[in-house]
Amino acid sequence: MSMDCPQGSRPGGSERCEEDPSHRTKLHASHAFRGAPGAGSARYPSSIRSARKSPKANPSAQAAHFPIDGAAIRTYIFSMAKISNRDRILESGVGTMFRKGYVGSSVRDIADEAGVPLGSFTNHFRSKETFALQVVDRYFASIEQVIGQTLADPARSPIERLRAYLDAISDLMAADDWRLGCLLGNFGIETAGSSELLRTRLVEIFAQWKQPFAAAMRDASACGEIAPGLDAEDLAEFLLAGWQGAIMRMKVDRSPEPLQRFRRVVDQTVLARPPMTPEG
Repeated sequence: MSMDCPQGSRPGGSERCEEDPSHRTKLHASHAFRGAPGAGSARYPSSIRSARKSPKANPSAQAAHFPIDGAAIRTYIFSMAKISNRDRILESGVGTMFRKGYVGSSVRDIADEAGVPLGSFTNHFRSKETFALQVVDRYFASIEQVIGQTLADPARSPIERLRAYLDAISDLMAADDWRLGCLLGNFGIETAGSSELLRTRLVEIFAQWKQPFAAAMRDASACGEIAPGLDAEDLAEFLLAGWQGAIMRMKVDRSPEPLQRFRRVVDQTVLARPPMTPEG
């Protein structure tokens, strides 16, 4: 069964699914779930600090610069007038563990940055490991919002969906000066050998994360945007794993070049348009 391509895209025709620059996704202030409301701005990565400075952005300006609904993400994080200590610890703890890592974040660090007594942490969480499990889920929830408006956006062509996702994540990396990377990738490296609980949860998350990549690749093949015969699941695994590796190298180099190199190779191979076949 063939897939209907977006307008202007026809398999085998002269008009293929072209990238529309207007769809380039910007997320300059929406790298969510890294700090607690009420904490000092120095505790937030730069993307969150910029969000807090202008919570009532002009709607028309926002539409022009935030195709992904950054305002909705910020509202979710900052709108609760009376946040509970448990939520305060979780919100702040994501930021603490993002900056310091799982091993480098003590329970006292987490409590201090949340502005709560140490006993408040032990009242709500059995251990740092079980706390980190909820941190992982909160962080992935923010990634799912990005996915929902890029990789899973039906208004974009399949290749545009993938490129919009990579643009969005690159913008988030840039907002933190290429220093922090991906919390899920960081945890995978840190905890896979020491915490079976976290390792198992990360396996589940990466399996879920792969699916929108696979869907985009299946759609791209049906739409004639990539060469036929490539396995969508294999491509999805390659893209997600390769992108994570590029992010890890980005952290080491403190440079966008590993991300840019990954994208150049993907554009020249996986996303290269198949040659036109003569009619008849």
